[in-house]
Amino acid sequence: MVASEGTTKDPAGAPAAAAPPASAAGTSRRGVFPGSFNPPTIAHLAISEAVLVQRRLDVLVWSVSRVALAKEDVQRPRLADRIAVLEDVADKLDWLKISVTDAQLLSEIAAGFDVIVMGADKWQQIHDPVFYGNDPARRDASIAALPTVAIAARPPHDCPVELVLQLPDWIGTVSSTQARTTDPALMAPEAARFDKETGAWTDPARYEAWLRGEQGD
Repeated sequence: MVASEGTTKDPAGAPAAAAPPASAAGTSRRGVFPGSFNPPTIAHLAISEAVLVQRRLDVLVWSVSRVALAKEDVQRPRLADRIAVLEDVADKLDWLKISVTDAQLLSEIAAGFDVIVMGADKWQQIHDPVFYGNDPARRDASIAALPTVAIAARPPHDCPVELVLQLPDWIGTVSSTQARTTDPALMAPEAARFDKETGAWTDPARYEAWLRGEQGD
């Protein structure tokens, strides 16, 4: 069952990479990685493993907004199918959780977390007043409310060097758009399997036919 509104499910499984305990004193450190994950990519996984170690987290939550800011028109694949794929990813990683939220602003999504993860492109986006009703004061208050920020570099976007995660250069060149349009090999394995079965990201007509078969059942 997918978690909702800031709660998380408890998948079982072994982590893909060993990470040192973040909280020997018993206080769990939790990070959140907001995104549409449409589809999840090998870069999402690499960033998640890096922030787990470099920011000493116990848990990382991939948080998906039901209606993502600036991506309100996304209808396919269905949210339910995308979340099912993310749950398949998390089922193999005991430190990864999945959450679905109605929140859109990162400051609202990140409330209660110790760390928020984002790409350098998102860092630039959240400084645009247009997403805050063209109110710079509201923008500044929202950014100030964020917990510790961990940024994945994405040239040519600028960001504070002290917030940048240590990552291989190739990660900054990978995007979900690239994975679903030109290079499906960039998808996380679970997404690649679902796409092969249904055409969810690479073959819209086949996906629609699959949906009709699902509804016919």
